Amino acid sequence: MAYCSLAIQRQLELTKETLSQNDPDKRYCYKLIQFESQLRKVHERELQYLENDHKGKKKKQIIHPKSGKYKPTFERVAITAYFKRTPVSKFSAVRTLEKEERRQRAQQLRMPPPFRSMFLPSRPVGLPIGG
Repeated sequence: MAYCSLAIQRQLELTKETLSQNDPDKRYCYKLIQFESQLRKVHERELQYLENDHKGKKKKQIIHPKSGKYKPTFERVAITAYFKRTPVSKFSAVRTLEKEERRQRAQQLRMPPPFRSMFLPSRPVGLPIGG
């Protein structure tokens, strides 16, 4: 994972936990597969102000950058995380598929065939025989 703060790491963990909790099938888990972050350059004038609260009065004080090279500062404005739903390692995907197919076949066998009355005519009513 790319460098990110502890707060962002915790937010990603909470998202992963929420996805897992909302998934009714416990044979699957979610893995973070891609993480993207968008940064925006913070202009120098946005960094220059510090609010002081002195005796109930707020005033803005300009903070001058140190002499020397100015290092551009960036702030994170967006995070995009991609999670993939994968089978838990203790479950075999092939066995899971076979089990699901057996369950579906058993359900089809339990369903009774469509009802066919022995009193239904074998030929359309109203048509002459032999002709």
